[in-house]
Amino acid sequence: MIAEQKESLYKEYLSKQSGAWLTPIYLQTFTVQIVTNEYCQNAYNEYDIPVYNVHLCASNGPEFGVCSGDSGGPLVFGGRLVGIVSWGTTTCAIGYPDAYVRVSEFLDWIRQNALD
Repeated sequence: MIAEQKESLYKEYLSKQSGAWLTPIYLQTFTVQIVTNEYCQNAYNEYDIPVYNVHLCASNGPEFGVCSGDSGGPLVFGGRLVGIVSWGTTTCAIGYPDAYVRVSEFLDWIRQNALD
């Protein structure tokens, strides 16, 4: 089940030349659908990967998805950082939701540790 049909924007830097991924130089974005954690957990049951409340899952659709090296990338909704890339399938499988760390779960820690 897709949660409230919310769309978020994922941003990453990519560079591709001669079929090989190189040092990122171009900012790329794609729109993803936020999905429920239950939907995400069901998708990953075969991998025996737990989905926790600190996760925010997003379905990447038929064309894009996060991949190796994308960890730490931003998930933006309404101009705000809502997630940070955590994990996806090891094969960068399109059609599986990607898991992000839910920034709202760590707001107290961020406020306590951020510089003024």
